[in-house]
Amino acid sequence: MLSEPKQKVHLKGVLGSSLSFTITRVFKTINQPFLLIFENKEEAAYYLNDLEELLDDNEVLFYPGSYRRPYQIEETDNANVLLRAEVLSRINSQKKPALIVTYPEALFEKVLSRKALEKSTFKVAVGETLNLDFFNEVLFDYQFKRVDFVIEPGEFSVRGGIVDVFSFSHDEPYRVEFFGDEIDSIRTFDVESQLSIKPIKKLQIIPNIEHKLLNETRQSFLDYIASNTIVFSKNIPVSEYEPKKIKQSVTGNGNSSKEQVAKMIQTILKLKTLPKEFDATDGIAVAICHYFQNNQEKSSNYTGWKDFLKNNPKRSS
Repeated sequence: MLSEPKQKVHLKGVLGSSLSFTITRVFKTINQPFLLIFENKEEAAYYLNDLEELLDDNEVLFYPGSYRRPYQIEETDNANVLLRAEVLSRINSQKKPALIVTYPEALFEKVLSRKALEKSTFKVAVGETLNLDFFNEVLFDYQFKRVDFVIEPGEFSVRGGIVDVFSFSHDEPYRVEFFGDEIDSIRTFDVESQLSIKPIKKLQIIPNIEHKLLNETRQSFLDYIASNTIVFSKNIPVSEYEPKKIKQSVTGNGNSSKEQVAKMIQTILKLKTLPKEFDATDGIAVAICHYFQNNQEKSSNYTGWKDFLKNNPKRSS
């Protein structure tokens, strides 16, 4: 049933780990990508732990918010940015479908478009010719920090003809060894011991995709995922409104332009300035529409004027 386009299925009475078993069974059966949206980060982490026990490591991915604290855009968490980049890279690679675990706060952040991510990815392979000084410049352009020893994403070090770099595309750092201008070997290495682990043929270096200096085209994560992705939400009410309904709620005219909607939002919320992008004002318009609809439903629950006054005594003064 879920493999059919736009099918909606409601699960009720599924408690505890039984939900994880159910999701795992369906995921293995239909072989399509899954996006699981839980109520908050803690609940997402709980089910992530369950699913990691039931599926292979490369089948389950965690998509967290990039900020250390909610909406503090000056402070991103490099470990979370790494996890987000891994998810985007996995989707771009079109490899075996994965099960992505996330929560609303993480989905609010827009991501680089597929084209922009590809443009920002620097690829290196064994046997290629690459000038070491040029490689350093690329890493600096990507906002990587040069250090003595690499220990976290976004860092790199240079020792003679050896460059250690921790890309945001992989959970282990790479050691690139040069012979002149030729890449002689690429290996992963352990952060704590600094010892090499295993050789690889090629690598992809991705910068901090959440960096505010990356002024590339961004889009909603929901637009980024594959069109055949099964989206699951737990205890998150979902409301759908037609564009005309949203415009009608905000401006009183279902045929209003985006400019008119934005201007009315500024009036309703008494904003001094408006967001530059219409995507932002569109999102605010949806929220206003939802608010109006909910309050309209509540007001319609009164049996009459006396009932309204009884429940709202201050409104009669």
